Amino acid sequence: MAAASVTIHGDTDDRMGSVIDEFRTNFERHGDVGASLAVYQHGRPLIDIWAGVRDRRSSAPWERDTCVPVFSTTKGIAALVVAVGVSRGFLSYDAPVIQYWPEFGTHGKDDVTVRQLLDHQAGLAALTPPLRTADLLDLDQLAVILANEVPRWTPGTRLGEMVITRFRWAFSSTRSSAEPNRKAVRSGSS
Repeated sequence: MAAASVTIHGDTDDRMGSVIDEFRTNFERHGDVGASLAVYQHGRPLIDIWAGVRDRRSSAPWERDTCVPVFSTTKGIAALVVAVGVSRGFLSYDAPVIQYWPEFGTHGKDDVTVRQLLDHQAGLAALTPPLRTADLLDLDQLAVILANEVPRWTPGTRLGEMVITRFRWAFSSTRSSAEPNRKAVRSGSS
């Protein structure tokens, strides 16, 4: 249900009027309940705004520091890393993943392309072994688990999001093997 109007709190750069208008539209036309947005350029805040409620039942207001779960944050970053690798000529979307990461080519995954891995077509929608927290923090162990995983379907024939199996470590393994200086893409969180 869309709100009649919303009060937006925070600070904005004068040039960001159209962004503020779109933020407001999410509430007034699209039924957003509560949200925040912060945009920085060269370390300087351009937008730091919030509006709405954080809990519909209590009508507790959204605050500047309201904590929310965030999903899929590394997918875009990892896709950009791969795009840079493609633009620099040391990765190809249509090359088999095993060209860069030979260990991946088990259990029928030897023809999976980088594009199929990016497009959720590799058949790796879930992992067979239950993962422990320690596994999630060990990129090398995760790479071994993914390399040994059996696809749920013939790669390239269906789509299925690779939730935890996805980018942070799949492309860390792929890109680090392809990158001329052999530097893995590592991060402390997913």
